[in-house]
Amino acid sequence: AQQGAEACLDALTERDYVGIMTLGNSYTEEIELTPRTQREKILSAIDLIDDDESNLNGGTIFSASLERAGKALSALSQVERRHIIIVTDGEPSDGDEYEYWMEENAKLGITMSIVGIQCTASAQALMENVLVKHAGMKKENFHNVNDIASTPEVMREDLQVPEIKDVN
Repeated sequence: AQQGAEACLDALTERDYVGIMTLGNSYTEEIELTPRTQREKILSAIDLIDDDESNLNGGTIFSASLERAGKALSALSQVERRHIIIVTDGEPSDGDEYEYWMEENAKLGITMSIVGIQCTASAQALMENVLVKHAGMKKENFHNVNDIASTPEVMREDLQVPEIKDVN
């Protein structure tokens, strides 16, 4: 995920902003929305993400992070495209509460994609379904990564789709 975040950063332009949250039993805002021009500050935040084993064994709560990300992105009035990428095992531990925030973010014009790391078939089906039903996206906005080494490429390519990249 850290390498993927770095790859996304490299795919953005000077007019873009980046915010990073880590998910567990709650979320941690590693860096608030920051202009892409502050590349070193963003890279430092990515490098400092704690991958302590105790954090990896907790739950994955989507709701609070989707709420926070949506509010932060909607407050950013000087950009035309707003996008959230979730990197996950595809098994959120907060029931279906997060679906509400997907719907609210979609109403605000915030697009979303999910990068699943070695997701089971049932987790992939769930993530594709919620993207279509609640985030107003296509099931192709779910990317199941079985080869961990390809995560950065998949995340970088996700930002290149016309719905996100093209600006009038």
